Amino acid sequence: MNDNHFKFTPSVILFPFLLVLVLWILLWLDIRFHFNFDQFGIYPRTFSGLIGIFCAPFVHGNLEHLYNNSIPLVILLVALRYFYRDIFIKILVNG
Repeated sequence: MNDNHFKFTPSVILFPFLLVLVLWILLWLDIRFHFNFDQFGIYPRTFSGLIGIFCAPFVHGNLEHLYNNSIPLVILLVALRYFYRDIFIKILVNG
């Protein structure tokens, strides 16, 4: 077994926090500049609602909703980055 596989590096913490920071910035932009990101949610039975399949994870209804999602998301992303370092980006991009 490779000893470097479970090596802790700053990227284990940095990448997850940056990804969650993007979510907070999007909510701030939505509140501050009234961008109305709700239009990028999933709307069933509509062709225009298909974009929500990709964008819905980035849309949050309010501050409480984002806060309640941020803590578990950081924990799960840190674990993903630590235990699956080699395929971390592939998992994030491909789902």
